[in-house]
Amino acid sequence: MIGQNIGWIPPNFAYDTNQIVSSHGSAANARLCATCHVAFTTITDANGVLIQNSVGHLFEAIPCTKASNGVPVPCATATGPDTMHSFVACSNSTCHIGGPSVARNAYLATKGNIDNLLDQIWTDANANGVIDSTDGGLIPQLVARAQRATATAADTAAINFGSNVTTVAKGALFNAALAATDNRAYFLSGTVLGKSFATHMASGNGVHNPFLLVALLTSSIDALHTTYALPAPPRLNVQMTAPPGVRMRLSQR
Repeated sequence: MIGQNIGWIPPNFAYDTNQIVSSHGSAANARLCATCHVAFTTITDANGVLIQNSVGHLFEAIPCTKASNGVPVPCATATGPDTMHSFVACSNSTCHIGGPSVARNAYLATKGNIDNLLDQIWTDANANGVIDSTDGGLIPQLVARAQRATATAADTAAINFGSNVTTVAKGALFNAALAATDNRAYFLSGTVLGKSFATHMASGNGVHNPFLLVALLTSSIDALHTTYALPAPPRLNVQMTAPPGVRMRLSQR
């Protein structure tokens, strides 16, 4: 696993460990983090004259580039539109073969798949950073249950961040925070039943280890459904597939 912790292990988590190892950490990527984050790039003008040799000091895997000459620069905003990023570092003879567009497509597919799974856990419908009973997803259903007049102590305990007791709901939210993308950044800091939670970006928009993230999220969704007798989540797919453009991992480690 590259760039992130293992996460919370849901009940009955039974994925083959060989299937959740990151392809970015395989023998196909001998330089590991440096392949993406410290990429050497030669920038030339239309006449082939050298403009700059970039040696990766930005430490950004997919930096933005100057429109005038393609020189890597930090993005003007915290994330920047995906179309502004350069995926040159991701495309080489052993990784995303076929050019930067192949790597970009894999990135967008991976992030979109993870966003879809995150939405099943919580969708911040009113963008207020609070898990409200009117939000979408499974955890807001638990909030609604805890806020009812007939709520039991168990209803509240499931999402009580004022205690140090790990529950399926809190574990699922931890995994969601681990997998948070810049499109679903509200998982990094929020409030539920008056208690706050916070963490930092860890998954690199899913690219650090998409196979593990998908396994954790799908199992977390299933555990939420089973443990709390919630309606079956939509679009639940527990089968992990490689996003388009992702080179399959090698068996050697």
